[in-house]
Amino acid sequence: MSDDSKGRVPGEEEEAAAPAELEAARAFGARVDRALAGERVSLDEGLAAALMVHASGHEQTLPVDRRAALIDEALVDVTARSSQAPARRRALRWAPALALAASFLLLLGSLVTLVAPGRRATTAPARPLPSAMQSRSSDPIMGRPFRDRAGASRRLDLVYADRLSGYRRVRFGERSRR
Repeated sequence: MSDDSKGRVPGEEEEAAAPAELEAARAFGARVDRALAGERVSLDEGLAAALMVHASGHEQTLPVDRRAALIDEALVDVTARSSQAPARRRALRWAPALALAASFLLLLGSLVTLVAPGRRATTAPARPLPSAMQSRSSDPIMGRPFRDRAGASRRLDLVYADRLSGYRRVRFGERSRR
């Protein structure tokens, strides 16, 4: 608890400040004052802390001339945008009609390609697969019945390996057998 009238803590002995400490305090105070006045000063931790303490206790407002300049700048932007508004409104008036016309042309083009007679691309009939490569049950690979779920991952791996082997035989021929 401090004694408000003297700014001291009761019961503490006073020590006289050394002249070097007093000079450092005066210099620091002058730097804080210059920083608060808007001058550029080198910022160290002590000065930053002092400025934060000052800002936490004092509400800052913009100077009148800076505030007026910001308001004028904002009004100039608004008036410039409002002068461009009629041309933009005219351009936007046609946007829905253009979108509708583009959709209609796309629909018309797709109908023409569906209905129009013409040569259709034909593919050569695929040769039938041997029965060993056709879709088949996985029972011969894994065996039936399985009562537990413990080997489910291994069973899936077996089926996948079998199907991949069949794909390789079809795609690359008999040379892909291991």
